[in-house]
Amino acid sequence: MHLVSDFSTETEPTTEEESGSTEFYSTTSTEVPPVEEKTTWLLPTLISVGAFLLALILLVILYKKWRCFGLFRKKLELAIPIKKLSVRTSTCSSISSCGSLKVALKRGKKYGIRLSQAEAHIEELEEDKENGFSMEFQALKQLVIYMEPLSTGAALQGQNLGKNRFSNILPYDKTRVVLQRKGESDYINANYVSGFQFEREFIATQGPLKNTVADFWNMCWETNCSCIVMLTRCYEKKVEKCYPYWPTEIGARNCGGIRISLEKQEAFRAEGHLWLVSHLVLEKDEEETEPRPVIHIAFLSWPDFGVVEPPKILMTFVNEFRKLVPYPEKAPPRPVLIHCSAGVGRSGVFIALDYLIQQLQGERVPNCVNIFQIVARMRRERMAMVQTLAQYTLIYKCLLVLVTKKELPIPLPVSPDEIQVGDWGLVENSSNLTKDNHVDGKLSKL
Repeated sequence: MHLVSDFSTETEPTTEEESGSTEFYSTTSTEVPPVEEKTTWLLPTLISVGAFLLALILLVILYKKWRCFGLFRKKLELAIPIKKLSVRTSTCSSISSCGSLKVALKRGKKYGIRLSQAEAHIEELEEDKENGFSMEFQALKQLVIYMEPLSTGAALQGQNLGKNRFSNILPYDKTRVVLQRKGESDYINANYVSGFQFEREFIATQGPLKNTVADFWNMCWETNCSCIVMLTRCYEKKVEKCYPYWPTEIGARNCGGIRISLEKQEAFRAEGHLWLVSHLVLEKDEEETEPRPVIHIAFLSWPDFGVVEPPKILMTFVNEFRKLVPYPEKAPPRPVLIHCSAGVGRSGVFIALDYLIQQLQGERVPNCVNIFQIVARMRRERMAMVQTLAQYTLIYKCLLVLVTKKELPIPLPVSPDEIQVGDWGLVENSSNLTKDNHVDGKLSKL
C-alpha cells in the first residue's frame, strides 16, 4: 500500500545493526511495523483535543454569563431613574433579560404585568402562597446581594448618630439631602427619590426627632418643597413615631430660623379614614425673600407596618394629594417631602402609587407595568423602601383598583373643631411615652 511505502522510505533505522545496511530502503523489509501500531497514538490525542475543545466551549459560556451578570450589576449600580421606565420604554420583562435574579429564574415568570391580564395575574400571585407575592418580595430583598453596596458614611459620623431614628435605616451618601451649613453638620436622614418623569421629585425622610425639627424645616426651605405628606401619627400605642413638628393651631412658630405660619386647616373623612390638610407659609428670618406656601397633608389611618383597608381609600388619598399638588407637564416640580416614621415603608408605597397613577393616566398608556422595577429603583435611592410584604402586596391591590376603574369614595369635609387630639395621635401627657420601636436601636421589622 502507498501508506506502507511512504512509511518505509522515510523511517529512521529501528536498530543499531541496521543503521549501516544498504538493504534498509528495500520495500520488502520485514521490519516494517504494522499499521495498527502507527495509529495507537490517535485515540489519546483525539480524547485530549476533544476535552480541550469542550473546556474551551464551557469557558466561553461562563464568560458570557459572567459578562451578562456584570452588566446587570452595573445597570443597577447606576441607579437608572424611574423616568427611564416611562410609558415610552416600559416592557414586561424583569430588570434584565440576561441578569434576572436566581429566584426569578426559578419561579419562571417575569415580573411585568400586562394590564389586560392584571386581574387574573394578581389573583394568581395572591393565591400562590409560596411562589406568589412572597417569592417576588424575597427576590426584591435579595437585590442587595447582587449589587455593589452604597455608602452611608455621613450617617455614621459621631456627630450625626443621634440624628437617626433607627440605626439601620440610614441615607445613602449618593442621594442624601445635604443641608447648607457652614461649620456645622450638613446631615439629615433624608434622600432624594425619583418620580415618574423627573429626578428628585420626592424627598423621603424619617419622622423628625425632637433634636432634628430645626433641620427638618431648614431642609424644607432650602429644597423649596411644595408639600409635606405625613403618613404616620405622632404616637401609636404610646410609642413615638414622629415628634410633633408643625403648628396645629392658627398662628406661627419659629424653628431654626424659619417662621412657620398656619393659615388654614381642613379635614376629610372617607369610610372612616381621616386626613388633615394644613396650609402653611414659610418665611426665612433676616432674609428678604418671598413667603413660600407649603401644604401639609397628614393621613392618620395608616398603622405602622400595616396596610390601609380597603385599598381604594389609599388611592382616593393619593388622588386628593394630586389635586392639591398638580403634576407638572414639563418643568421639574418643587420636591414633595414624604415621611412616615422610618421614611421607607409607607413612604415607599405612596411614591410607588403616585408613579403608577402618572404612568396609567398619561397620554400614552403602556400595555404593561412592572412594580418590581419601580420598587427596585427606589431602593437604590433610599434603603428598604416598601418595607414589608404586606406593603408590597398593597401596591398590587391598588393597581387592581386603577386597572378595574373601581369607583372611589368621595371624601367628606369635617370641621377641624371636631378633630380630637387622639385623631392626630398627639398625647398631652407624654411622660410615659417610649421612643419608636427599637431593638438595640434598630427598627424591629424589616
